[in-house]
Amino acid sequence: MRHVAGKLLWIQEKTADKSFSLHPVATIHNVADIATKTLSRQRLFYLLHSCGLMYGVDFSEVGENELSLVNERLVNAQQLKKISKAILRMGFCKGDYLGP
Repeated sequence: MRHVAGKLLWIQEKTADKSFSLHPVATIHNVADIATKTLSRQRLFYLLHSCGLMYGVDFSEVGENELSLVNERLVNAQQLKKISKAILRMGFCKGDYLGP
């Protein structure tokens, strides 16, 4: 345990002196998944795009199409959430909410 404790103290020290900050990373954006999980082609290319990988032949960015698909899905999910909240509020106003 001494080995682990030393590493954790180093991290605590560096965050305390503001050398860097730690923050959670959503699974969808976690590039560490490239080396640790089996990924679909779309997700792999999206993460490779996040790393800035380029094709050697024409120097275009890897995963541009996948990036646009992921962004579109995120926007759609946000819009769906807003719509469902609005519908729920309308139900409250009408008194249709029955509760859990």
